[in-house]
Amino acid sequence: MKQASRFFRAQKSRNSGKYLCRALVTERGALYFNSLGGSSSVVANFRNIKTGWTLTANGVIQYVDGTIEWEHSTSGRFEDEEGSQS
Repeated sequence: MKQASRFFRAQKSRNSGKYLCRALVTERGALYFNSLGGSSSVVANFRNIKTGWTLTANGVIQYVDGTIEWEHSTSGRFEDEEGSQS
């Protein structure tokens, strides 16, 4: 997540889902920590490519292998490709 161009393409999460980053909300806010000691204040909107599940991910971390995870999510909902809620 060090380069914006890399961040905004489809990312594979550590739970094997593929997500499209739709918007980087902020890089300043609450600081979240993961089990490996990493930390992040990044908040972003993601859409699961397969299911259409859209969420706001808090504490997004990208690992050296390219996978991502987040501390918790909010505002989860199903959306179609145009962004309309189902």
